[in-house]
Amino acid sequence: MNIATNATPAEMRVHKQFGADYVHMSGPRLPWTGSGLRTIMDGFKAEGLTVINMMLPTITAIIYNRDGRDDQIQQVQDSLRAAGAVGLPVVEYNFYGHRLTEGYYHVPGRGGSGYLGYDYNRKMDSPADDKWTYPNTRSADEAAMTPKDLPPLANEGAHTSEETLGEHHVLLKA
Repeated sequence: MNIATNATPAEMRVHKQFGADYVHMSGPRLPWTGSGLRTIMDGFKAEGLTVINMMLPTITAIIYNRDGRDDQIQQVQDSLRAAGAVGLPVVEYNFYGHRLTEGYYHVPGRGGSGYLGYDYNRKMDSPADDKWTYPNTRSADEAAMTPKDLPPLANEGAHTSEETLGEHHVLLKA
């Protein structure tokens, strides 16, 4: 089940009441450190939950081949090393130019529950809106960066499964 990294013990207990033993979540800001990850994972462990997957935050400098790309690649590599050191089984990232995340919003449900809604037109008044870029209008340099361009973490236990998942969604196991 998905849960926030800063979930309260009460929120964690709700997940346990649903019968969950394992959780996944978005990870903290880059670069991750062993001590930072251990603090998050230990908090969940104290409530009987095991963190099995964390997603890297948006890595736009890498995806769009922008200034700061090499530094961001180094931060990802350092984060993967930290994840491996603390035993986090899976580090996930999305490697595509635009997820249209502006369309997601929270919808209140019955009894205080909630769910995630999506509206394609939300915050996108027109295709010319400068808040986002269509993939086919990116420059050749921006579009040139793919997961295959990332330097490997040789002999450090990291691998990609892009052969099975394609280059849009890749899981890295540390």
